[in-house]
Parts: sequence; C-alpha cells; structure tokens
Amino acid sequence: MRLTIRKVSSLFLLVTLLLVSMVPTAFATEDLGSWVNKASMNTARTGFGAAGYFDKIYVSGGFNSGGYLDSLEMYDATNDIWTTKAPMSLPRNKHALVELQGKIYAIGGVNAPGNVYISSVEMYDPNTNAWTPKASMQSARYGFSAVTFNNKIYVFGGANASF
Repeated sequence: MRLTIRKVSSLFLLVTLLLVSMVPTAFATEDLGSWVNKASMNTARTGFGAAGYFDKIYVSGGFNSGGYLDSLEMYDATNDIWTTKAPMSLPRNKHALVELQGKIYAIGGVNAPGNVYISSVEMYDPNTNAWTPKASMQSARYGFSAVTFNNKIYVFGGANASF
C-alpha cells in the first residue's frame, strides 16, 4: 500500500482527534474570555452523556480503550471534584442525558461492537444513588439530541440500522 502525504496527514489527524477526545480534563469559563483547567474526570471517555443539576454535573457512559461504559460520575463544581456514582444497568455510548424534576435520565444509545442500538431509558435519583428503568422510546437510536421543556423530555434525530 502506497502512503501519500495526504493519507498520512489524514491518519495523523484522525488519531490525534481520537486521543484528544478521550482526555478526561475539564475546562470552565465564566465570561467566554478565557478558559480555566478544572479537575479531570475519573475515567477518560468519549461519546458520553452530560447533564447539569444545581451545582453538579453528571457524566454517564461513553466509550474508551476499555470498551463501552456504564459508569456515572458527578462533578461538584463548588469543590472541583469528581465522584463515582452507581453505574447504569447497561453500557451506553452516544446517548443522551437530561435532568427533569431533580432526576437524571439516560436515554438510548449504542452499547456493543456491531452496533446494538438501545431504546431503553433509565432514571437516576441523586438522593438514593440508584437507577430505575422507565418506558423505552418507540425506536432505538444513538447520536441524537434531547432536551427538557415544560416538564417533558424531547428527543430529536439520531440514527439506527433503519435510518
């Protein structure tokens, strides 16, 4: 196989992006005029879900060199520390994580080599550090966006084997 400069450059860029996306360092800014280093996550990951609730940020699932992740970490912005919380019932990558009425919802995603798409939803209660299964979406999907609005969760877009 003959490697051209363009192929080598493209491969280098791809490898660099993969490595950078899995660096666990967090950054924050108050006025978008500058960025400040914050504590690193306990586990490096890409394709994770993130949601904020009061002065905490929750990060779930994703993927790293160890495979698909079911872990949940909570960032305490006041004290600049990460704490490992109860894991989800299954690994999720490229899923959504949203907060609604004090609970954190992990929605959909993909969780295995060969693309096993997920429709399930589970709810995390920060007060009990426990997950509870909830009604699944009508179709499995990953790589979508979700938002809470008027006390409802809305899911937009995404992909699976059908679309």
